[in-house]
Amino acid sequence: MATYVRGVNKTGVPTMGLLQNLNSDKGCEFAVAEDEAGEVAAEEAFGQKVTGNFEVVYDSTQTLPDPGDVISVRSVNYTVDSVSEKESNKDFKRVTINYHRYITNGIPAA
Repeated sequence: MATYVRGVNKTGVPTMGLLQNLNSDKGCEFAVAEDEAGEVAAEEAFGQKVTGNFEVVYDSTQTLPDPGDVISVRSVNYTVDSVSEKESNKDFKRVTINYHRYITNGIPAA
């Protein structure tokens, strides 16, 4: 029988408020060489990286990171790409932190 997971596991995620969601993607860039007819003759992947983000209901006693800062998510270091703040008169302030880490050379370092 299948086992399903409900909710978000906050273990190892920076404490900036109430964790609402956590997303992670793996991707890369491609170098492509075309032949004389414009057809792809060769392809090579490079720049493999993990990108992700998490959203919290913001705890105003916490300090938000700045773009370029290094944060640890589940014991792995990532570089902060952006910090998005959303305020509403019908909801609590929410903050989304976007981050990345290059896989091949492990940048930023642990």
